[in-house]
Amino acid sequence: MVLSTNAKAVTDAIGQFSESQIVADSLTNLLNRRDLLDAQRASARLGPEIDKANAVTAELQQLFAKVGTAPTAAAAEESYVRILNAIAAALGSTQSFTTIKEAEAWFRGLAVNERGR
Repeated sequence: MVLSTNAKAVTDAIGQFSESQIVADSLTNLLNRRDLLDAQRASARLGPEIDKANAVTAELQQLFAKVGTAPTAAAAEESYVRILNAIAAALGSTQSFTTIKEAEAWFRGLAVNERGR
């Protein structure tokens, strides 16, 4: 309900503004279509990577919690080896370490390869 001396003029103006906004939104969508599609594609590609990162984070949190409750230094070292194996697996390796020195050598080799690229 519009209270005015010329209610029709007010409702017409509101209607024109509404139509103008719809046109403006449509033009914006058309002009930005490629950017919007690129953003959607990027989001779709990143979804699985984000899920993987969250899973690795949860696994590492659990493994680090075990380090804090390890009853001996040997048990703590074993937990650290598990952590290093989890990190290597997250990086796509099938390498499995049994000692921290093995993991250190592998990670050093990985760093050298990355610098060489």
